[in-house]
Amino acid sequence: MRPASHIHALRGWRHLVLAPMGLICRLWTRSLRLDLSPEAEASIRNTDSPTVLLLWHNRLFVAGEIYRRFRRPRPLCSLVSASRDGAWLTALLQSYGILAIRGSSSRRSLTATREMLVRIGAGDDIAITPDGPRGPCYRAQPGAVLVARHADSPIILVSCSYPGIRPIRLRSWDRFYIPLPFTRVCLHIARYSSYKAMGLPAERDRAAAEIERRLIELAAERGSRGA
Repeated sequence: MRPASHIHALRGWRHLVLAPMGLICRLWTRSLRLDLSPEAEASIRNTDSPTVLLLWHNRLFVAGEIYRRFRRPRPLCSLVSASRDGAWLTALLQSYGILAIRGSSSRRSLTATREMLVRIGAGDDIAITPDGPRGPCYRAQPGAVLVARHADSPIILVSCSYPGIRPIRLRSWDRFYIPLPFTRVCLHIARYSSYKAMGLPAERDRAAAEIERRLIELAAERGSRGA
């Protein structure tokens, strides 16, 4: 039996499968029309400081393209599960130039938290899905709060909606969204200068519940241009 700290990685034939898969995903997401207000665009493009980005797990499909269009050249690291599924996601993110930090609430949580804080201290952005990697869907876990609190960096909440043509929904725990090529995706952004500026409760679980509430509000802005 492998230890709980074991990190799964892709090996052998899986790399051959991933190469065309990564190319298809990059071409797919580049075809999307990302729509956001001038104020939201100014917020997401502000790369003056390393930033913590929080988004729901089922919005991850467009994360690489958001990074490519709005956050480069600042490096981005994403928290990814140490599981077999996480190995596939890690390789896919790397095709976008995104570094994965492997861990979750159940495996390597303290090590991953320390790695994220080191990375943001070195000037990298950090992306976290507060309800990942296994849910429950739209339920923020306290671990994201710890990183945001100790990083003392700006925090950006990111969500998106899909007006017009319905996206594909996978039969996963989070009903993962995959927008069809060339369709419109509305980005919804809320930026805070720091954890303190968010005005969150001192208690960790209550702070996670407040982040959860704000991300759900952003996700509910269907058809609007975001702010």
